[in-house]
Amino acid sequence: MTISNTLRWGAVAFFLSACGVPPTNSEPRADAGADLEIIGEWASQFGEETISAEGWNNGFSTAAIIVFDNYNDWVITQNPEDAEFGANTFSTIFWADAGEGSIYYCTSSFGKQTQAEAENQAAPDSSDAANSGCGDFSWTKLDPR
Repeated sequence: MTISNTLRWGAVAFFLSACGVPPTNSEPRADAGADLEIIGEWASQFGEETISAEGWNNGFSTAAIIVFDNYNDWVITQNPEDAEFGANTFSTIFWADAGEGSIYYCTSSFGKQTQAEAENQAAPDSSDAANSGCGDFSWTKLDPR
């Protein structure tokens, strides 16, 4: 390797260490390899819902699970191409423990055009999930079936 190549690679290494490498959606999360912790069959005041490793079926359609974070309690879903509302768009769903094996969930964003838009959401307030905190609504309670 010549001196100019050594200097060139040194400059590249310095630039990357100074600026950092930009994150990508494919970077592993802290819970990489773990299962989504809310997988199961559930009942709500709206009907039955099923959450699997591959999708979230709300009784009307099944949105694909794209990425999740068990530590921060959120999941990004993508609606199917033939969905009646928000076809092929992304949503952000947060969940919170409701006690006795139940959970609350809040769809904090819906109809986002990209996964990145859906991931850029602040967590909604779950301190009074039974009554408020999900926009102008309460969170949806899911009880195990």
